[in-house]
Amino acid sequence: MEKLKIYIESSAVSNLEQPTSPKEQSDMRRLWELIKQDRFDVVISSVVMEELDDIKDSKKREILSDYLDEIEYEFVEYEDHMDPIVDDIIRHGILTENHIEDCQHIACAITKRCDCLVTYNMRHMLKITTVKGVRALSLLHCGIVIDIVKAEALIDIGEEDDT
Repeated sequence: MEKLKIYIESSAVSNLEQPTSPKEQSDMRRLWELIKQDRFDVVISSVVMEELDDIKDSKKREILSDYLDEIEYEFVEYEDHMDPIVDDIIRHGILTENHIEDCQHIACAITKRCDCLVTYNMRHMLKITTVKGVRALSLLHCGIVIDIVKAEALIDIGEEDDT
């Protein structure tokens, strides 16, 4: 099976160091180990880096930076040519202008033709209306369907034995 290309959003990275959510932390750490074994192609954007830079707890910020140093990933800079995707997300009511960073994450994932966007943003990104809207927009903009998932949805795929 061909490796999946996954966009990792900042809430997912943050869950690597989230002891108040032990299940999510465990799932993200398992996914991270699979990433380190080169089971997935990973995309991380400037939007992720900016959000991680905004974490007030300097110790957590440093720990998450160390995690990012452990893996290979394709870095994508959010650029103006992605704005029409953000505009479509807002115009179609998938998300609002109040969630511009979430829209930018989606635009980066669509632009890089990712198979999945990994998030733990339950309030906005993992809502069924967002998931279905992103599937439709990704099909329109890049000709493939992008799914929005939590780490646990990818763990079994990454752990599959090739035999």
